[in-house]
Amino acid sequence: MRSRLPDKGYFIPGGQKYATPDGPVAVEGDWSAAAFWLTAGTAGAKQITCTGLDYEHSAQGDRRIADVLRQMGADISTATNSITARPSKLTAAQIDCADIPDLVPVMAVAAATAQGTTVFDNIRRLRIKESDRVQSILELLSGAGICAYASDNTLTVTGGPARSFTYDPSGDHRMAMAAAILASVKNVRIIIKDAECTSKSYPAFFDEFNVLGGNVEKFEKQ
Repeated sequence: MRSRLPDKGYFIPGGQKYATPDGPVAVEGDWSAAAFWLTAGTAGAKQITCTGLDYEHSAQGDRRIADVLRQMGADISTATNSITARPSKLTAAQIDCADIPDLVPVMAVAAATAQGTTVFDNIRRLRIKESDRVQSILELLSGAGICAYASDNTLTVTGGPARSFTYDPSGDHRMAMAAAILASVKNVRIIIKDAECTSKSYPAFFDEFNVLGGNVEKFEKQ
C-alpha cells in the first residue's frame, strides 16, 4: 500500500510483498532485442530461433519486425512461445516507421541486404534518440559502401555489396548492435568504437553474438 504526501510525492513502506491477482506471471521476451537476431536469421546464412516470444498475444509494438521482414520476403514462422527466421532472399519494401522507430536501425541493415531500394517513412523521431539515428544510420551504411540518403522524414536504402570500415555509434546501443549484425550478414569486418554502449539495453549482446556464430575480437582501449 502507499499513502499520498501533499506536495512531496508518495511514501511506500518497506517490507511488503507484491501478489498478482492470478498468481505467477511470465515476463515476455524483448521484441526490440530479438529484432537483431531475426534480421540476422533472414539476411544471414543460418536460421535463428528466439524463444520467450508469443507473436499472437504480445503487447509490444516491436513485434512488427516479423511483419516487416515478411513484407520483404523473409521466411518466418511463429509458435506459441518462439519465432524462427530462416535465410531468405529479401526484396525492397516501403515501410511506415511512425510506431516502430526503435526498429529502424536493424531494418536498415535488412534493407542493405535486400534487392532494390527500400523507403522508410515517418522517421523524424529518430533524430531525438540516444543519437541522431538518421545520421548514425547514414554513417553506418555509407561507411560500409551502401547507398543511403535521407530527407526530413524519409530514409532510403539501396541494397548492395559492403566493405570493411571503422564505425562510431555515438554511444547508441542500437546502432552498435546494428553494426555488428551488418558485419555478420555482409561478411565484412567492422571495427565498432565504444561497443560497450550495448550494455544500456543488452549487456550480453556480444557474448550471444559469439555463441550464435559471430566473430568478435575485442581491442583494449589505449
